[in-house]
Amino acid sequence: GLDIHPTHIRNPDVPYSKVEEIIKDNGGQYLNTVTVTDTYDGLISSITLRLAFSSPEKTLSMTEIQEVVFGTIVPELEKSGVLLKM
Repeated sequence: GLDIHPTHIRNPDVPYSKVEEIIKDNGGQYLNTVTVTDTYDGLISSITLRLAFSSPEKTLSMTEIQEVVFGTIVPELEKSGVLLKM
């Protein structure tokens, strides 16, 4: 399996349950788990997640996973006001 660890700027108007729901709804068939790995509360609060992807049928490529994360999940999060931290 492959893991990716995006960090998002925390939006106080969007609860974590909504973030997780958006990720799961848009993560595709290979997304297995979404786990919080780190949070930062400061001037700009952020949350780092572990998105775990795997397939019993094939070996996944990082390109496949990045297409799902940056092509589908991140845009959907941004529509809800949750921005990727660069």
